Amino acid sequence: MSEKLDLLDFLPVKTGTSIEYRKGELVCTQGSSQDPRIFMVQSGILLLETRVGLGIVHHGEVFGVEVMCGLYTVSARCLEPSKVMYWDVEDLLGGLGIRQEFNIALMQWLVDQNTSLQRKVERLHTMRTKDRLKAFLVDMAARYGGVPGEDGMISIPYFGHSEIASLIGTTREAVTHLMGQLREEGLISFKMRSPICVSPALMEGRGELSRAAEAAAD
Repeated sequence: MSEKLDLLDFLPVKTGTSIEYRKGELVCTQGSSQDPRIFMVQSGILLLETRVGLGIVHHGEVFGVEVMCGLYTVSARCLEPSKVMYWDVEDLLGGLGIRQEFNIALMQWLVDQNTSLQRKVERLHTMRTKDRLKAFLVDMAARYGGVPGEDGMISIPYFGHSEIASLIGTTREAVTHLMGQLREEGLISFKMRSPICVSPALMEGRGELSRAAEAAAD
C-alpha cells in the first residue's frame, strides 16, 4: 500500500504570505475581491463558516482548499490573536506544475474532510444534545485550553450560543438552557461574552464522552 500523501508537503512556506490577525478579525470572506487562496494556520484558533456549517481550525491545519473544486469558505474569524499563511491558488498551481502527487493529496484531503463530516452527522443522530455539548466543551478545553487556574478550571475561547449550536447541531435556545444546567451543576462557569471555564469534574468525564462519541460513529 502506498504511503498517504500530506497536502501540507505541497504548500511551500518560502513562497507563502504570513499575516498576523487580532482576536475577532476576519481572515477571509466569500465574494471578496481577493483571488482564490489556500490558508494554513501558523498559530491561534479560527472559527470557519462553510456551506455545511461551522468548523474550527488551529495550528498546522489548512482551510480554503475547497476553492480547488469551485467552493469557498464563507468566512474565517479569529477566536484569539492568530497568524495565518496563505497562497494564491494560481501562483501555487503554477509553481507546482499541476503535479500528479498534489492532485492525489488534494483528493485525500477532501475524502478526509468528507469522512469527518459523516462522523459528525452520525453523532448528531445518536448522542444526546447535552452529551454533545459536554463533549464539545471538553474537546475545546483539551485542545485549546490554557493552564488550569488555582481552582482547576480551564479557560477556553469565547463562543456565542448560536455558534455552539451550529457546531453541535442544535438550537441556540437549547444551548442556552443546557449551559445554564451545566453551570448549576458546577461543571462550567461563564459570564456574558467572556471565555468559558471548564471544571476538572467535567474533564474527568472525557473518557466516557469519547467512548460515547466512538460508539455513535460505529
